[in-house]
Amino acid sequence: MTDEIKETEKAEDKSEKDIEKVDKEYLSKAKNSRDLIDKKLRTFEDSIENISDTIKNGDTEPEKKERKPEKISEEVREAQIKLDSIQAKIDDKEEYLTAIEETIKTLEERYNHKNEDMQNLEERFEIVTESKDTLEEEYKELLRNNEQ
Repeated sequence: MTDEIKETEKAEDKSEKDIEKVDKEYLSKAKNSRDLIDKKLRTFEDSIENISDTIKNGDTEPEKKERKPEKISEEVREAQIKLDSIQAKIDDKEEYLTAIEETIKTLEERYNHKNEDMQNLEERFEIVTESKDTLEEEYKELLRNNEQ
């Protein structure tokens, strides 16, 4: 009896989940449709405003379009000037970067050379200390031999 109840509960849970899933899908589709309709409506309203402005002001679309290229060309000139100044700054920075890279290379070479010298000195120091130890042992041995 309890197994049957559990099975029916599981079946109900699955059907509820399926229903929720379908509901969510429909909700998302409805939201997308609403957004699309809102966008089209705004476009339509903007068109109506443009037409009413044209009627009120007496400006026609071609006249407005003629004004835009002048404004655009001025903006393009200003943008070109800014671009040129930025390009000049970039060139200066590239020269500076090249100088820094050369300095770094020189310093790395000096560091590597000094590091090699240090290793050579350490090796020579080890050899000298070994020689000293050996000579001390020989000296002690000679002293012992001399005493006998």
